[in-house]
Amino acid sequence: MNAIPNNPEDRRVFERHAIPLNVRISDGERFRLGYLGDISASGAFVSFKSYVEENTVGLDDGQFVEIDIQGLPTVGAAVVRSAAGVVAVRLDITEDERAWLAARLHAWDPAGSLPM
Repeated sequence: MNAIPNNPEDRRVFERHAIPLNVRISDGERFRLGYLGDISASGAFVSFKSYVEENTVGLDDGQFVEIDIQGLPTVGAAVVRSAAGVVAVRLDITEDERAWLAARLHAWDPAGSLPM
């Protein structure tokens, strides 16, 4: 796991982890394959090599998608930001699921490679 330096201006609530996992995002019409840039108990940042040249991933801010992250259950998510070859999503999960995910991420990356 790669450690990424702390950023004191980062306003995220949950610790982020740079865990290299494969990702599949579906909007109900098509799916996109990518990999995690980082993940927390509330969201994920995903990169898509194949969409960089297209300058978009074809997802709109606020759009609901399903995200399937390697080793984790498939969950719903809302697109928070989309740009050339990348997308940030907010996971649509319960507090219990969020606690489970936080524990799982900590087990994979105990040092907490990114700031809260």
